[in-house]
Amino acid sequence: AGDDTMYVYTFYTGIGKGDCYTGKWDVDELPASDGTTNTLSRFPIVYDSNGRLELDMSSEQILLETAVQMSHNHNGGDIAFASDGMLYLTLGDGLTNKLKNDKGLPLEQARDTLFGKVIRLTPEGEIPSDNPYAGDSNAVFCGKNDGFSGSSRKPCAEIYASGMRNPFRFAFDPEKTNDDGTPRFYINDVGGGTFERILEAKKGADYGYPDIKGPCSNEFEKSGKCETPEELGFEPSIHWYLHDSERGACISGGAFIPSTIGWPSDFENAYLYGDYKLGGIFRMSPGGKGCSADDCKTPTSAFEETLVEFSDATATVAMGFGPYAGGTPQALYFVTRGAGRGSNEKGRPEGLVRISYSGVQETNDRPVASIDTDMTIGFNPLTVKFDGSSSTDPDGEDSALKFAWDY
Repeated sequence: AGDDTMYVYTFYTGIGKGDCYTGKWDVDELPASDGTTNTLSRFPIVYDSNGRLELDMSSEQILLETAVQMSHNHNGGDIAFASDGMLYLTLGDGLTNKLKNDKGLPLEQARDTLFGKVIRLTPEGEIPSDNPYAGDSNAVFCGKNDGFSGSSRKPCAEIYASGMRNPFRFAFDPEKTNDDGTPRFYINDVGGGTFERILEAKKGADYGYPDIKGPCSNEFEKSGKCETPEELGFEPSIHWYLHDSERGACISGGAFIPSTIGWPSDFENAYLYGDYKLGGIFRMSPGGKGCSADDCKTPTSAFEETLVEFSDATATVAMGFGPYAGGTPQALYFVTRGAGRGSNEKGRPEGLVRISYSGVQETNDRPVASIDTDMTIGFNPLTVKFDGSSSTDPDGEDSALKFAWDY
C-alpha cells in the first residue's frame, strides 16, 4: 500500500444505486440507473482501545464499482494478488449476453464495459501503466464511471482480459510465469447449457463469449458443427467438459499443485478444479488425447481429466494450498457450500476441508515441525520470539531433532 498500513480487500454485492433488486435495463439506455452493484474495496486494519487488531469499517476505500446488475447472479468475484504485485479481479456478465454496445459487440467482448472481464489494478486501486488499454489516450477508468466508458471508442483502462460468462474462480501458478513475464494463471469460467471451460489467462485476450462456448461456437448447439475460437478470432480454452451426470455442470475453485508438496507422481504438473453441481474435485494433467474439431464430433483437450475421491464433501466453491504442520509442507484446503444440495444427502462434510498426504516411508518418517510465537501480527517494527521445541518425530526420536532457522 506504499506505507505500513495493512488492509483487507473485499468484493461484495450490495445496494449500489438505491434499489436492492436488479436494474431495469433498456437496451437503448445503458447502463441502468437503479439497482444492485458489485464493489471492490479495502479496509485498513487498526488497533482498538484494548490493543487488538480490527477492521476500521468507517474508513472503507472503494476501488471499483460495477454498473447496475441486470441479474442477481453471474457476478464473478474472485480477487487475489499476483507475483507482479498487482490486484486481479474477475467480473461476470450479469446475464447481459443479449445486450450489445454502440458498435454491435456483446457486452462481454466490448472493451467499454466491465461485464465478463478480468480486471487488474495496483494495490492502491490505480490503473497499472502496462495494462492492455492503459496507453490509449481515450481510455477511461470505468470502475469509477458506473462501469461503462460511455463509448466504444473509449476502452476501460482496468481491463486485462475479456469475453467470459461467469469467471467464478481463478488460480495463480505459484512457481511459474508466462514467457513474457506476466503471471501465469487459469480462469474457471462457468458455462451455460453445453460446456464448462478453463482459460489460460493472457494479457489483452478475448475468449469470445457469448459467441464461443467451450471449444466451439454457438453453431455447435444448433447443428453440431464446431467452429473453433481460432477460426473466429478468439483465444481458445485450454480445457473443457460437457455437462452431464459424470462430469458436472458448474466449474468452481481451482489450484495448481506445488512441486514441493511431496504428493505422488500422478499429481506432478497437475491442476485441480472442482464442480459445484457434481461436488467432485478433478485432476487435470498433461497427456490427454487432444482430438480436434476436424477429427472428432465433440473436440477434447490436450489434458487428461481424472476425478479424485479426496473426501465425501460436495459443492466445492473455492480451493487452494496452504501451510500444514503435518508430514508434508502444504495441504489442500477447500470450502464447500450447501453440501448435498439437490441430492438429500446428509452427514457430508461442509465448511473448510483439509486434505493432506500421509505417504508411507519405509525407513524414516519426516519430523513434524511445530513453531510457537509470542505474537502473530503487528506493525513494523515488530519483535517476535520463535520456539520450535514442540516439534515431534513420528518415530519417537524427539531427542534427535535439530533446529535451524531460515528467514
